[in-house]
Amino acid sequence: MSKSIRRFLVLDPDPAHYLFFVKVLQCLGHTHVSHATTGRHALELVDKESIQFLICAWEIPDMSGASFIQKVRSKPRRLFTPALLYCKSMDAYDTQLAMECGFENILNIPFDAHAAKKKLADMIQAEEELTPKEVKLRRIEEYLRQNHTSEAYPMFTNDLFIDKGLAHRTFGLFAEVNLQVGNLEKAHQSITKAYSINPHSPYVKRVYGHILSRRGDHDNALRIYKELVENSPYNLQHKLKLGEAYYEAERYDEAEKTFEEVYQADEERQDVRDNIAKIAFRKGNFDKVKRLLSESSNGSELVRAFNNMAVGLVKKQEFDDGIKAYREAISLLHDKTQIHLIHYNLGLAYKKQGNIYQAFESFAQAFAIQPEWTKSWAALMKSYQEARSQNILLNQATVDQVKSTRARLSA
Repeated sequence: MSKSIRRFLVLDPDPAHYLFFVKVLQCLGHTHVSHATTGRHALELVDKESIQFLICAWEIPDMSGASFIQKVRSKPRRLFTPALLYCKSMDAYDTQLAMECGFENILNIPFDAHAAKKKLADMIQAEEELTPKEVKLRRIEEYLRQNHTSEAYPMFTNDLFIDKGLAHRTFGLFAEVNLQVGNLEKAHQSITKAYSINPHSPYVKRVYGHILSRRGDHDNALRIYKELVENSPYNLQHKLKLGEAYYEAERYDEAEKTFEEVYQADEERQDVRDNIAKIAFRKGNFDKVKRLLSESSNGSELVRAFNNMAVGLVKKQEFDDGIKAYREAISLLHDKTQIHLIHYNLGLAYKKQGNIYQAFESFAQAFAIQPEWTKSWAALMKSYQEARSQNILLNQATVDQVKSTRARLSA
């Protein structure tokens, strides 16, 4: 499943550099070479012209070349966009930093035409001749970034796990899939295996830190992320994960500060907007949450975060505040995946408060959204029986809807 690379973009305010790459690419048979002098213009061209290959200066007027490439790759469909970086003053430290950010293809100025031609030819050939295993891993990662775990899970095959060059990455992705479906123990086993194969991989470390954080091992999670950020201060993904680890550790001020630092570097990243929204939700600033989440596709993680906050309030017997948090979360995340979990837990909160009528209504909503989920059906039947024993009159329209849904499910 190889693709043909035809559309290139050079991002550099210096027209001489643009003309240099035009000539090199012409020698390789490529004529569609767009030019941008600012990062913002380049981002517009990437979408408008469906750019397939980026050639970018390390230093540009409105953002760093590294930031620009990270912006492009933050969209799931552009996750693997090939990119060539170049700089006249890139020392060994900058080169290492760029590589840790995932930029392995780097040229130095002054350009050597032969070296540039070979580098571009090799990159284009590699992208056009991807192995079936690499295509499969990329598809899995794209599904993961879109929270499509049901599509990603069946794609893991034994040949991926036993390939020495791909095993650590495969186990890392398998850990991420299991984490998304809630299998924390299997996720931990998978990332431990990935770490044993390649303990130096920044990707493996990042996933390992995330899983440790979810398991409650906050000190070790923070240690891993602080080390990653220290080694790669321009890598926004590492800094974002550090903020998430602070959030999981309930160190909210440090989390907010870290998220704001990432936001200042790239205010258009939806993942950082999602995390700032979690802080805003905790502070009760729901208008801000609504603005930030307007384009979010990260429903599962947000449902988990908002749900956990409301659960904490209910556990402290703060039923009114917990119920309010659940209802606000439903309003904000009504079109996101796994929202049935919040409806279900809202039902539990009402039940603990003694409001059987509203508990039944919430369980019915969870059942309507995800009728195959047996917990909501069991809760519905129990609350229905409790209502009858206490002579509580339920909403007949809701009862009829539940019966209709159940009949369709049994048919």
